Amino acid sequence: MKDWFKALFGYTAGNILSVLSFVFAAAVFYTVFWLYGVETEPVLYATLISAVILLIVFVLRFSSVYKKHKRLEKIKNDAEYAVLKLPDYEDPIKKDLADIAEKMSALKTDAETRMNRKYSDSADYFTLWAHQIKTPIAAMRLLLQTDCSPENDELEEQLFKIEQYVEMVLQYIRSDSISSDLEIKSYDLGGIVRAAVKKYRTQFLRKKTKIVVGNID
Repeated sequence: MKDWFKALFGYTAGNILSVLSFVFAAAVFYTVFWLYGVETEPVLYATLISAVILLIVFVLRFSSVYKKHKRLEKIKNDAEYAVLKLPDYEDPIKKDLADIAEKMSALKTDAETRMNRKYSDSADYFTLWAHQIKTPIAAMRLLLQTDCSPENDELEEQLFKIEQYVEMVLQYIRSDSISSDLEIKSYDLGGIVRAAVKKYRTQFLRKKTKIVVGNID
């Protein structure tokens, strides 16, 4: 109801010039008839009939405008998800503005579609690359493990870093859909820490870094 009164006030304010013009014209007729000594009752009667007709037109017109207002509100709320389709306007200026807005909306939607497609293609490409590169990395690790030497140990450490970079790429690609990969529950902190230490044990041993894990179970 509040929205209806607000729309009515706005529509009335927008047509106040027409209302004042009608009142002024009626006053001019009444004054001229009075100055010439002509009976003014017909003027008052005609003014009353005209006012009733104009009131009916006002109500019908406002009803149409209010429906368009509600439709535009719905479009405004859904503008992010749908192509803009405005109501038909009789006013040529409003019609031109509506056409421009619809065209801009269509261009925006098309640009978003192309951008999403391009991003999806890039994500698919990098995902495929990240998974495929794991095969030669695993093969290189097996070859290095067959011949233990200081040089191979250094190469294995660099290979481990490459694996981490590949994993970073995969994590970045998954970041847009991370909500679907989340599982909120209680985890064993000790198990997580021990798994991390085991994963990086080669680096710790090579650098002679001592790791002390307290009671975290």
